Amino acid sequence: MTLFVTRSRPPAVLGVWLFSLVLGASSCGGDAAHYEARIVRTAYGVPHITAADFGSLGYGYGYAYAQDNYCVLMREVIRAEGASARWWGEAGGDIADDLVYRHYNTAQLAEREFLRPLPSWARDAVRGYAAGMNRHLAEVGVDGLAQGDEGCRGEPWVRELTELDLARVYRKLGLRATTGTLAPLIAAAAPPDGTLARFEGPPMLPGGVPDVTRQALGFRPVEEMGSNAYAVGSDSSRSGAGLLYGNPHFPWSGPERFYQAHLTIPGLYDAAGASLHGVPVINIGFNENLAWSHTVASSLHFSFYELTLVPDDPMVYLYEGEERRIEAHPVTVEVLQDDGTLEVRELTLYTSHFGPIVDLGAISSLVGGWPTIARTAITFRDANIENDRLVEQWVRMGQAQDMDAFEEALALIGIPWVNTIAASRDGQAYYGDVTVVPFVTDEQLEDCSQTPVARL
Repeated sequence: MTLFVTRSRPPAVLGVWLFSLVLGASSCGGDAAHYEARIVRTAYGVPHITAADFGSLGYGYGYAYAQDNYCVLMREVIRAEGASARWWGEAGGDIADDLVYRHYNTAQLAEREFLRPLPSWARDAVRGYAAGMNRHLAEVGVDGLAQGDEGCRGEPWVRELTELDLARVYRKLGLRATTGTLAPLIAAAAPPDGTLARFEGPPMLPGGVPDVTRQALGFRPVEEMGSNAYAVGSDSSRSGAGLLYGNPHFPWSGPERFYQAHLTIPGLYDAAGASLHGVPVINIGFNENLAWSHTVASSLHFSFYELTLVPDDPMVYLYEGEERRIEAHPVTVEVLQDDGTLEVRELTLYTSHFGPIVDLGAISSLVGGWPTIARTAITFRDANIENDRLVEQWVRMGQAQDMDAFEEALALIGIPWVNTIAASRDGQAYYGDVTVVPFVTDEQLEDCSQTPVARL
């Protein structure tokens, strides 16, 4: 392992402070990975990372990020594995989230559904990022980490990270506008016999006309999370070149705060901009010839289904003339108590072949319950549940050097829930909601408007 650090102050007129670090690592165990990256920090501590391959690029990025934000991502790892209440109690954690992520974010699913389908170079980037994070932890120790509201100094839940931990974080990020937001409604679902443990969901809103809107479902209004961006083409640009203005509306704290960086693999990838915490590539940014930004899309990335239950068994529904059984999935959630002990809660998550059963009682008594007043049950399918393309998607976008190549990159359909706005050096402008959405035909939409609950 080698580590070389140099510092230099360029002429004052430049107003830049350079911190240059070359780091390398060779595993002493069974993993034969070797990483080497150069990190140069300029004004405001922005890291510029150069490496020869994606594994080393991820390693350098993970190390630089960890120097600034290790605890922010460590907290998100805990949430993504469904252990928030285990470490922070009912007040600091989220039992509904824990139920959902302990079911949908197991190590087996993270490996099979996210890591295994990745191109080898993308998986190398993820693995390298985890190794870079661990390098920082080894250097400073748990007692040398940050303090404060987002800190984790001396905390027992701090540990070395693996690629599986990061895969869980990416899956959680992909489900942010779908299953993640609907977690309280998933946790509230329970069959009418009441013999299985259930999560006490949010209080029932007054009855009346069902308000099945984004806000009623728990989504923040689009105007609060939508962001702004303008792409200007050659017809409106004084120089004839494209212009892009991006103004993301994401939080100033927590794992959804953007982290600025510049990532380079000479001749292969050179993009600057910002990433969400833990992501080993640039999410919003620019290269030599093209720039792009994102705004939260107004399209929905899940679809509700109304199941007709058989008269004598609320756990059985009809699908295309055949009976299918709703599956019950026991999930154990641990909850830290005030005296330091752990309370074990045995909960149950229910699924149809589409996805989770939900109780929409938080929206209206007319559409809530299991069964509903129409003797049906409500389930949904998450279009992003199988989206394993996030890392590759943003790398392909960052590699594109003209708008044709950029649109070709978007055809991967890996963006989960944001619009894309872009401009190129040659004066082309672009806008599109190219996201993972349900495939619903006009005929299906018309049929859905005739279901019992829809007619309410």
